[in-house]
Amino acid sequence: MKNFKLNLFLSIFIFAFTLQSVNVFADDIKISNFPVIAGGAGAVMDFDSGAVLWSKDGDSQRTIASMTKVLAIAVAFDEIKAGNLNMDDKVVISANAAAISNNPMWSGHESFKAGEIQTVRDLLNNAVVFSGNASIVAIGEHISGSTAEFATKMNALAEKIGMNGYFVDPAGMSENNTTTAKSMLKLGKYIYENYENEIKSMTMLSSVYVHGILKKSTNMLLNNGYYGIEGLKTGTYSSYNANFIGVAKRGDKRLIAVTINTPTANRFSDITSMFEFGWKNDFNQYWKNDSRLTETQISSDKKNPLNGDKFKITLMNKKLKNINNFTGKVRWFINGEPYLANSIRDMNYSNLGQIEVSKNDDEPMIITAQLWFGNEMYDSYSMIFQDGINETQNDMVETVTDNVDLYENPIK
Repeated sequence: MKNFKLNLFLSIFIFAFTLQSVNVFADDIKISNFPVIAGGAGAVMDFDSGAVLWSKDGDSQRTIASMTKVLAIAVAFDEIKAGNLNMDDKVVISANAAAISNNPMWSGHESFKAGEIQTVRDLLNNAVVFSGNASIVAIGEHISGSTAEFATKMNALAEKIGMNGYFVDPAGMSENNTTTAKSMLKLGKYIYENYENEIKSMTMLSSVYVHGILKKSTNMLLNNGYYGIEGLKTGTYSSYNANFIGVAKRGDKRLIAVTINTPTANRFSDITSMFEFGWKNDFNQYWKNDSRLTETQISSDKKNPLNGDKFKITLMNKKLKNINNFTGKVRWFINGEPYLANSIRDMNYSNLGQIEVSKNDDEPMIITAQLWFGNEMYDSYSMIFQDGINETQNDMVETVTDNVDLYENPIK
């Protein structure tokens, strides 16, 4: 009998302890309508926060065919930004690019002639709209002299973005162009975050003309008028090995979704399934009501930085470690002024956001991190550095919060 009572007590104690460790959400907010996709891999991201809302084999290496062109186009945009390329530059079509454009194996069929002149703008439009292989090859050759050298730039950018993959040509003709679904989301975020106007001027085209022949967009979500669609790119090896990365925006919410190695007939339904999952669930409200957020703290890797020192400030929550779909967004301020450097977020290390700053004088330095969900601020966290000491508290400086109304382009 004593053993029974002891076991009963232990069971009740363990049950009660387990209840305390369960994450409790206000108003019983739940995530529902999870996607069902035919693709071997897929994922969907909340653009604003960079959170991966859902994935299927999102870290597995896959061949991606013409989705490779998105990376090549991003390299071209970087070259334009650096002043090394212009949209109106003239590109001489090489014998190699001409041969590709007339090869029935490839779907582009630009029918170029060696020595023909095309503009950078027209070639990029061809690559985006109807996936012209020769067009993006010509761009790569024009920038780097050869597709192999251009692939070096592609891999360098992929590493900078944090992609896990390897690329050997700009068009995606080789099956050795491989990456992961989550990496493609990072690429989509990079190109829309840095070149939204430029990429949308191409992805929103339903067709282009090449040598007087109409070439329609391969993006059927665009052709069929899917509400909010903005892009981005198909990729096909065969009728049973197709891909698509899509970008869409409704209201203030933009989503990026990708499906890899799916039947051609399913690639757009895969994407809409993931989009609908993102539209129907309020992830910001879901996370805003997570009781673990009360454990959020701000910290510095240097307690007493001296003039000229660089140091990192981190907004951290150890209880949210490895939570990839966290949609909170951090806005940073220094002495009440918006800090315009991108916040780095790595959930493997519990970072909600992190920036690197420099102390340049003896004046007090107040650094504030605001945690936002959508258009609502959850809380504010500040550190002050003055005369070799620092202090930390929530809502330390009222003027920092007041300045938010003047800040129209929050850090993402």
